[in-house]
Formats: sequence, structure tokens, C-alpha cells
Amino acid sequence: MENEAAAPQRRPSPKREDFTNERIIAALRNNGGIVKAAGLNLGVSRKTLAKWIEDDPELKEAKDDMIAELCDLAESVVFKNLKEGSFEAARYVLRCFGRQRGWIEVVRGEFEGPVIQQQAIFVAAETFDSKFAQILAGAAGGAASLLPDPGAEGS
Repeated sequence: MENEAAAPQRRPSPKREDFTNERIIAALRNNGGIVKAAGLNLGVSRKTLAKWIEDDPELKEAKDDMIAELCDLAESVVFKNLKEGSFEAARYVLRCFGRQRGWIEVVRGEFEGPVIQQQAIFVAAETFDSKFAQILAGAAGGAASLLPDPGAEGS
């Protein structure tokens, strides 16, 4: 008798026909639209499930709707924090949407030994050119000095 190692039995791959759209959509919904997690729930790989979604307009629309819902939820958290006066929420809104109103973000770096310290500041677009040299030269005294002074003439 020879010592032959038994070849591992390979499980047959699940077929698309074995899954209804309703079952796939339920798995996606239960996993927040995350394809890998839904695939694990269904017993298929992320790559397989992603291909099924891409090939089926109903599945693609359902997944896109779930992602839109997640974005709506995230935006509601930002909005809530903004209403409560959160500086980080205000910074996020200015970074994402403020450009339309003339706000831009400038990152200033300072070397301290092997560490680079970065400071992000917001400036009104109309003051950017005149303040840019100050930022590069390190002459700006912080974010407040880069904002137009509402009481100053010509601002």
C-alpha cells in the first residue's frame, strides 16, 4: 500500500442561477452595500459578486442606491455637527463645497528635525495671491491672519 495523499476535494463554485436578485439585494442591504461582506454572506467571492452586480442592471441600481443612502447618512451627521458648531464639520464643508464661494485650502509644512508638521488653512480666494508668498516664507501668523479682516477697508 502506497502512502498517497488524497487530493483535496474542491467544492463546486456557486452558479449565478442559484441566487435570485432579491437574495443578493438582501445580502447587500444587510451588509451596508459592502460587496465583500455580502459575498461572504452568500458564500461567493467579492470578485464573483462584483461581476454579477456589474452584469445585472437591477443589482447595479440597487447597490448604487445603497451607496447613495450611506452618503445621505454621512451628510446628515456632518450637518448635525455643523449645526452644533463643530469646527471640523465646518472645515469639511468648506473643503468640499466652499470653492464655489471662493474658499480654498492651503497646506503649509514646517520641518522639525525628521518630522514635517503640516497645517491646513482656509483662505478666501481673493486674498490667496497676496497671502501665498507669506505662507511660503513662513510669515503668516496662522489661519486667522489669512482671512480677510471684515472691518478693514478694501477687504
